[in-house]
Amino acid sequence: MEYIVQPKVRQYVEQLIPKKNDFFTEMEQYAEENFVPIICKESLRMMESILLLHRPKKIIEIGTAIGYSSLNFCRILNGECKIKTYERNLKRYETALDFIARSPYNNQVEVVLSDAAENLILEEEYDMAFIDAAKGQYQYFFDNIYPYIKKGGILVSDNIFFRGQVCEDTQMEVTRRNRTIYRRMNDYLHFLMAECKEFHSSLIPIGDGMVLTIKRREEDE
Repeated sequence: MEYIVQPKVRQYVEQLIPKKNDFFTEMEQYAEENFVPIICKESLRMMESILLLHRPKKIIEIGTAIGYSSLNFCRILNGECKIKTYERNLKRYETALDFIARSPYNNQVEVVLSDAAENLILEEEYDMAFIDAAKGQYQYFFDNIYPYIKKGGILVSDNIFFRGQVCEDTQMEVTRRNRTIYRRMNDYLHFLMAECKEFHSSLIPIGDGMVLTIKRREEDE
């Protein structure tokens, strides 16, 4: 992954972040060796702060990969949560199931083998959503998940700068195959950051970019 923060700054920050136990180190090594994208260390640290402040009990995640984010969320919350997470890649799904089965959080994480862009089924309310999947589908994910987020709940969109390409002045400066992502993600970010009485969003320039959206309570609208 390419990061928007200067390498020396990122390296400095990473050095200050406490190392995980052997289990999570194994997951990180697997992801690196098999080219599986997982949340970067500084973004995960930010998520720790968000989770510790908000203490969500029910979480919906789009983009399981190998289960690294879900299991870290469980770790941070001491297993006092339930996570439903979608993954469309069969190999990653099976790898996630293996890691989850070996963790202390087997009963906390439900992995759904499905493309959430085509078959996202939600039937209950959630305290938090975490989106880290197909970049051209973030608006779709948001529109379909938002009604199921509780008032005062949060929705986090990760890697929203798409290796910095979303920040280019025009789509002509982006590789042709990524121009649809450029347009859709820019539209999504403008939508999130526009004045809205129903939610409040903040762009966080960390990792490859993150947006924290808070669903306002009635008294805040």
